Amino acid sequence: MLKDWTKFEKTLLFLGLTLITITSIIFKSDVLTAICAILCNITVLFQAKGKNLGQVFGIIIAILYSIVSFNNKFYGEVILYILIMLPMYIMGLIS
Repeated sequence: MLKDWTKFEKTLLFLGLTLITITSIIFKSDVLTAICAILCNITVLFQAKGKNLGQVFGIIIAILYSIVSFNNKFYGEVILYILIMLPMYIMGLIS
């Protein structure tokens, strides 16, 4: 899965995951928020590489982030991710 990645890209992935994990522990973030942040990091890198797997992760993120946003009463974010981002990820996967 990471065969065609450069050392820089692998380092970026590792550092991102490490920093997200550390900050999630320091700030006592809930598990769903931490998972969402980790998946966001992975999604961005896969999309930058032009991999369809990035769209699949994007669909999962749109759903998870909507739940996190709803729990925190960020209703505008819920609307944005359900009505704009989720269909966009689905269309990206189809096309």
